[in-house]
Amino acid sequence: MRRDCIQFEAAMILAKVYDPEQIPYISAAHAEQLEFTGDSGAAVKFYEQGITKKEKDLQYDQRCFIGLARCYIKVGDIKKGATIALRLPGKEIKEECAKLLEGLKQ
Repeated sequence: MRRDCIQFEAAMILAKVYDPEQIPYISAAHAEQLEFTGDSGAAVKFYEQGITKKEKDLQYDQRCFIGLARCYIKVGDIKKGATIALRLPGKEIKEECAKLLEGLKQ
């Protein structure tokens, strides 16, 4: 509930006590908000915490990896961001990262 209200710190505290399995999902939602507000450096940490490595969450994890690729490029870790983007299926993320790199003149 607090995650839906964008109260990530409170949601994380409650999840640690009552439902630890929710932590990756809260972390990813927080990462998306941080990236949206321009704090890509902090978003990287939360995208990494959002990866579940569970078979049932493959699409969810892919969303986290897409965010990681964008954020790594935005913070200047171009090699890491490009490597992640190239490993992901689909051309959309590759095109998006290419546009980010063009904007950085890379």
